[in-house]
Amino acid sequence: MPLSSYTVLIVEDEPTFRRFLEFQLRNSERFRFEIMFAASAEAGLALLEEHSFDLILLDYFLPGMNGEMFLKQLDRKKINAGIICISENKEYKIAVDLLKAGADDYISKSDLLSPYMLEKTIVSVSQKKEFRSKNSELEISAQRLDAIQTIIHTIDHELNNPLAIIKLCSDIINSSHPLRTDDYKDLTQRILTSMERVTQVIHKLNRFDAESVNNKVMGPKIYALPEVA
Repeated sequence: MPLSSYTVLIVEDEPTFRRFLEFQLRNSERFRFEIMFAASAEAGLALLEEHSFDLILLDYFLPGMNGEMFLKQLDRKKINAGIICISENKEYKIAVDLLKAGADDYISKSDLLSPYMLEKTIVSVSQKKEFRSKNSELEISAQRLDAIQTIIHTIDHELNNPLAIIKLCSDIINSSHPLRTDDYKDLTQRILTSMERVTQVIHKLNRFDAESVNNKVMGPKIYALPEVA
C-alpha cells in the first residue's frame, strides 16, 4: 500500500532543530514527506509565492517577523495549508494568540521529544483541513441549490403575470360576448405587451451564464436575473 504523501514547509531559524524535524519526518513509517525549508518568515512567504504546501511547521520566535505576524500574512494571502506552530515554551497566551491568528495546532519543542507526537499532530491537522474542505464544498452546493430554487421562483413570478394576461385576453376575444373595435385593439395591445415581457424574461435567461451575488448585503445571499440592456 503506497504511503500518504505531504508537502511540508518548515519555517525555523535554528539549524539543529530544523534537522531534528527533518529527521522525524523522513523516518516516518506511515507517511512520505517532501520538505522545503525557510530560515525566516520572510523567506517562507517568498517560497509560498512559488509553491503550494499541505502543511507548514512554523516556529513562533523568528528573526524579523514572528510566527503570529506570519500567520496574519498567510490569512491575507488566503494560503490553504494546515499550520502547526512550534515554540520553546508552553505559554498559554502564545498558544491562544496563534490559534486565533489562524494556526491549526500548537505544540512545544519539548512535546516533540515524545515518540510520534509530530505525526499525531500532522494527522489531526490534516483531518481538520479535510473536514473544512468537505464542509466548504457542501456549503457551496447548498448555496447553488438555493440559487437554482430562487431563479425558478423568480422565473415563475416574472412569467406568470404576462401569461395570465395573455390567457385572460384570449378568453375574452374568443368569448361569445360582442366586443367593440376599441376593445379588440386594447386586448390585442395587452397581449402584445405581455408577449414582449415574456420575450424579455427569456432573453435574461439566455444571458444568465454566471452566479450574480450581492455580497454587500448581510444575511441571506440575494440572486437575481441580469438586467436586460
